[in-house]
Amino acid sequence: MATKTERIEVRLSAAHKALLEDAAALRGQSLSAFVVSEALEQARRLRLTVLTRRDWEIVLAVLDGDDEPAPALVEAAQKHGRSRGDGN
Repeated sequence: MATKTERIEVRLSAAHKALLEDAAALRGQSLSAFVVSEALEQARRLRLTVLTRRDWEIVLAVLDGDDEPAPALVEAAQKHGRSRGDGN
């Protein structure tokens, strides 16, 4: 487990704190553990790439195309496979 050395502080209303404390209790977590786990979950969701319908259609068209992938892309895919242990 990583050593926890960093700290953040937040100010909130008594009502918001009570709401968070209630939610943490329902999960059987401390207030700190609950806030950190929920914040991290939301941060991970936000980091996902979200494409518009138009962008998604462009991606699909490229994937369906007959063009050969660029050598750099092939090399990157092979490196990724090796790093995952796929042997490619």
